[in-house]
Amino acid sequence: MAREPWVRGDDVRALVDILWRASIRSSRPMARTAKEVVSAADRSPELIEPFEWYQTLDINQTRTPGRFDHRPFLPYYHLPHSLAGQTVLDVGCADGFFSFEFERLGAKNVLAMDTNRQDGSVEGMDYSPALYDRAMEKREASRRPETQRRRKEVQKQLGAEQPTTFHVAKALLGSQVDHQVGSIYDLHEFDRSYDVVFCGTVSEHLKNLLGALEQLRGATRRLCIFAACGMILPLPLSGGKALFAKALEKFARKAGLGSLLMLPEDTICRYTGHSHHNSFFRCTPPAMKAMLVASGFSRVELKSTFWLTSVRGTPFASPHAVFHCYV
Repeated sequence: MAREPWVRGDDVRALVDILWRASIRSSRPMARTAKEVVSAADRSPELIEPFEWYQTLDINQTRTPGRFDHRPFLPYYHLPHSLAGQTVLDVGCADGFFSFEFERLGAKNVLAMDTNRQDGSVEGMDYSPALYDRAMEKREASRRPETQRRRKEVQKQLGAEQPTTFHVAKALLGSQVDHQVGSIYDLHEFDRSYDVVFCGTVSEHLKNLLGALEQLRGATRRLCIFAACGMILPLPLSGGKALFAKALEKFARKAGLGSLLMLPEDTICRYTGHSHHNSFFRCTPPAMKAMLVASGFSRVELKSTFWLTSVRGTPFASPHAVFHCYV
C-alpha cells in the first residue's frame, strides 16, 4: 500500500494544540469599530452565554468562547490593508469575525451569508444521508426548548434581527454589516457581483465543490480570497530526507511500482463523506488551485498554508490553504 508522508490533523493535533495555544492566548484583541454600541454593552457576558460560538470575537471587553480563534492567523489570509469604497461578500460567515473585520477595514458595504440558521436543523446544509443521525446529534443542543427560549430573550433585549451569534454580535458592536441566509450554490441568484468575495473554512463541507467554486467566480468582480479547509498538507522535509524521498518516488514510478509517496506537487483529492457527516473532499493545494483555475479565475496564487487549531472543546487542528483568485 502506498505510504503517505503527509501531516494530518489526527496525527499531530496534540503537538499542534500545545504549540499554538501559547500564541493564541497572548495575541492582541481585534480592534473594535468606532460605532456606538448598544446600551446593553455592559451586560455582554450574560448576553453571549446562551449561544454556541464558533469564532472568537472581542465584544465590549468580553471575548466570545469560540471554538477557534482566527485573530493570530489573520496574517496568513493576506487581507488588503484597506477596503475603502469596496463591496465585500463573506460566504460562510459563521459568527461574523471576518465580516466585521472587513467593515473595520473600511468596506463600503459588507454582506455576510451562511446556511446555518442555528436552530438545530440541517436545512440548506450538505450532509451525508447515511450519517443523518450523526448530523442531527451535533445540533441537538440548539434544539432544546430552554436554549431556544434563552436565545430569543437575548434577541428581544438587543432588538436583534435573529437569535443567532452573528446578529447578537452585530447588535452589541453596533455594526452595519448586512446578513442573509443563503447557500454558496445560489450566488447566481443575487444577480450582482462584489469587488471582494471571501470564503473561509467551507470547502471541505461542500458536496459539489466544483459547482461552488464556479459560483464564487461568478460573484467576484476583482478578487476572491478562498481559504480552503481540510487540506492535505505535505510533511515538511528538508535536506537529505527531501532528496531521498523524491529519488525514491522517481525510482518507484519508473520501475512500474506505482506511487510510494505523495509529494507536495501531486494533484490529489480524497473523498471522506463515507466516514464524516459533513466533510466530503480533502485536497492537496495543487489540486485545489487547479479547480480554482478551471472555475474561470484568470490567475490564482497560493498565499499561505497553516493549521487552524481549536482553543476550546476537543483538540483539533484543521489544515488550511489560502488562495487569492483574480478575475
